[in-house]
Amino acid sequence: MGAPAGDSPTVSVLIVCTANICRSPMAEALLQRSLDAADVPASVTSAGTSTMLEWGRPPAPEAVEVMATMGLDIAAHTSRPLTVRQIAAADLVIGMAREHLRDAALMAPYALPRLVTMKELVRRTGAAGAPAVGEDLGAWLGRLTADRPLDELLGDSLADDIADPFGSSVAEFRRTADELSGLADRVAGSLSLIGRPPPQS
Repeated sequence: MGAPAGDSPTVSVLIVCTANICRSPMAEALLQRSLDAADVPASVTSAGTSTMLEWGRPPAPEAVEVMATMGLDIAAHTSRPLTVRQIAAADLVIGMAREHLRDAALMAPYALPRLVTMKELVRRTGAAGAPAVGEDLGAWLGRLTADRPLDELLGDSLADDIADPFGSSVAEFRRTADELSGLADRVAGSLSLIGRPPPQS
């Protein structure tokens, strides 16, 4: 967990996938590291949306192996289900795919402006711009998603979804981890600008 810097509030980020044993625990560890490196006081957690699984499972062995080669230990992670309380407590909810946003929105419709996929967040930042001077996280996310039609959350999208490597080779997990790592660095870069004061004259 990232420690707050000075009096800066800690940003709470929740990452969501299906079973919480592949994509989201890898993304959780990678984003926490990127945020720490960017001096962003943040706490990153993860959960899963599946209603068909037993919870409390360890990560996929391939995920543990790949993360270890990247200097991150996720072996102690245990899967947990997504809850309304977790969504309500999060400043930012990042889905690994559109389906996870739909599940979260059904549980907590009021949270829709702060529900984004990781790829969508990066894509929309490129289109709408990084946080402006003095802009807080809620205002920035509201600006990014203001023109998002609800039907954009339907179906699957190569532009927004990160493929699930479950059942695939270690090489596929490595490709997923590399994609997540690049996205995590870009998300952390944007979040590092939240609440920055105007330059001194």
